[in-house]
Amino acid sequence: MQVLKAELKRTQLVKEKFKTTTIKVRKECDKLKDINMATAEALEQVEGMILEDKLKACQRSKRSLIEQLSRTEENMWAIIDQYKEKLNLATTHEQRLEDEHAKASVQKMEREARERVIDSSHREAMMWMDRFSFTLNGS
Repeated sequence: MQVLKAELKRTQLVKEKFKTTTIKVRKECDKLKDINMATAEALEQVEGMILEDKLKACQRSKRSLIEQLSRTEENMWAIIDQYKEKLNLATTHEQRLEDEHAKASVQKMEREARERVIDSSHREAMMWMDRFSFTLNGS
């Protein structure tokens, strides 16, 4: 049971690490969106200019940001899938703990019932031994 509790704690730590990673990824995504917006604004300004070199550089930057956003999104989905797996694992462990706790409770009740039967049988045996002893001593 302690092993399962330790596993549950470990799973909770993994969950917290996932939350932290998700927050970092979201911040990075927001930053990339801001950069993408800034790039789009720069593209609008450059449209009025004849400077093709700057326009081409902005387009490359935009493509790079799109690729980076795409990779970030893929990474986020991978992290989400890992989180789901770990969450399922934690749920399974939690169910096992509940099942084992229920089994332990049933076993405890069964043991207590056996102990009561043994105690009752022991008292009855002692009573019969006392009667037998009294009968033997009386004759």
